[in-house]
Amino acid sequence: RVGNTRECEASNMKDKKYLCSLRLNWSRETNDDMYDDAVVMECLRPHKNLRELHISGYGDVKFPTWMSARITSVLPNLVNISIESCSYCQELPPFGELPFLRVLKLYSLNKLNFICHNSTSSSYFPSLKELVLFDLPLLSDWPRNSIVNQMREMTIEPQKIQQRNSMHEMQGFPSLTKLTIIDCPRLMSLPCPPSLEELV
Repeated sequence: RVGNTRECEASNMKDKKYLCSLRLNWSRETNDDMYDDAVVMECLRPHKNLRELHISGYGDVKFPTWMSARITSVLPNLVNISIESCSYCQELPPFGELPFLRVLKLYSLNKLNFICHNSTSSSYFPSLKELVLFDLPLLSDWPRNSIVNQMREMTIEPQKIQQRNSMHEMQGFPSLTKLTIIDCPRLMSLPCPPSLEELV
């Protein structure tokens, strides 16, 4: 548990090369100290060997620089990410660029509009197996400015997903097998990657 930036810096997170999983939970009785979240988070940069990252209650609009454009070099080995109850978060870091990310879970992000920026690579989320979207009231798009004809239309039948009217193959989510969507009222289109087996 850390209470200020001095304690965060003293933790030397980026030197803990054997740390595989990191859970960062923010709890507060008032909103008075929300402006400190970004400063504290900046000091909690983990070692590049980290494989799991869980963030809950973070109170700033943007994530720290080590999670922004540099995430593929700072945390290249991430395989599991969950972001929960970050009420002021308006956009996510470029998780789609992480080469080994297998699980991404997003819960109660009240101001999130889209999952990721358009990727500059040929395929975003190349290794993602499971994606969970829960209670994202403003989410309306996948990659920002996504093109509808990159997706497939699909219908759901008991125990299987039937694809129909195949259009252009979607570049993103080539390995996705499980997609869970709950309480995302503005999300009007769905990707249908070639490996998708289960939609909840």
